[in-house]
Formats: sequence, C-alpha cells, structure tokens
Amino acid sequence: MAVGRGKSESVEGGLITQLRRRCSEACEELLLGILDVSWYLITLAYITYLASPSLLGDLRNFLATTRSLR
Repeated sequence: MAVGRGKSESVEGGLITQLRRRCSEACEELLLGILDVSWYLITLAYITYLASPSLLGDLRNFLATTRSLR
C-alpha cells in the first residue's frame, strides 16, 4: 500500500510543479505584454507632445475632468 501512495504523491507533486511552471510562464508573458503596451503608449504620448503641446494640455484637462466625475 505504501508504494501506491508514494506514487500518487509523486504524481501530485509533478502536477503542482507543472502548474507552477505554467503560471510562471503566463505571468512572464503578461508582464512582457504590459511592458510592450506601456512602451507604445509612452512613445505615442511623447510624439503627440512633440507634435502639439496644446493637445497634451487638453489630455490633462480631460483626465482631470474624468477623475472629478468619480
């Protein structure tokens, strides 16, 4: 009986290890995706600022308005 239980525990441990690995990979992909989007948004905001400083002021006013509505 002890041999069967040990095998079951090793299978369970293997599943936990596999689950941890998959979660780690998913978190890594999520963080890389967030960094890609953040870099894109920062670049877009900088280009917009260089193109039209008044547009950035409009964006600030819009954000201030939406925050005050909450």
